[in-house]
Amino acid sequence: MPIDNAKNEKLPIQVYKKIKDKLLYLEILPGTTLQERDVANMFSVSRTPIREAVQKLAIEGWVEINSRKSIVVK
Repeated sequence: MPIDNAKNEKLPIQVYKKIKDKLLYLEILPGTTLQERDVANMFSVSRTPIREAVQKLAIEGWVEINSRKSIVVK
């Protein structure tokens, strides 16, 4: 599911919204552990926008960031 680069939103914001939608609609289930590189591949983007999006999701309590670039869905 590539990100639409034609939008005026910055890439990390687009990624954040896409991930949050997947969490809200339970396309990614609580307890799931994701690797940063797999999420980057899922959206066809580099890891940097993934990191920024995941940090925002962690602050909001949606995910937990673990060492070794893994992300656990809450």
